[in-house]
Amino acid sequence: MNVDEITKIDGFEYDSQRSYLQLPVLATYTWKLAQNTGLSFGVGPYVALGIAGKHKVKGQTYDMETGEFSYSEKENSPFEFNYKRFEVGLSTMISLEVNHWVTKVNYETNLNRRDRYKDNLISLGIGYRFSL
Repeated sequence: MNVDEITKIDGFEYDSQRSYLQLPVLATYTWKLAQNTGLSFGVGPYVALGIAGKHKVKGQTYDMETGEFSYSEKENSPFEFNYKRFEVGLSTMISLEVNHWVTKVNYETNLNRRDRYKDNLISLGIGYRFSL
């Protein structure tokens, strides 16, 4: 295409938010480092069900012949065409427990449609483990 033939310039903004109900199944191993201290590592699959979401695309076009901008906006569910409502992935976890206080780091990767979307998650957690 010749540069002189270009008459429009397009741009868009894309935002997708998804909420899932997730069930991880991890095999964990804990090393007892001291009397009240332990280090744990876990790995395993997870399954997730998409329960809510919002997918928004905003676009604008500039027509070089007329010098005018046109805008468009569309909002729908992200599960309609881009993302699957049911997902499967791999989860890993490392945690440190000291005197019932737990700090934890998780890494998760989605195994669905890895060719198009590489969904990864890193999360940090702090908690207190109650003994019953």
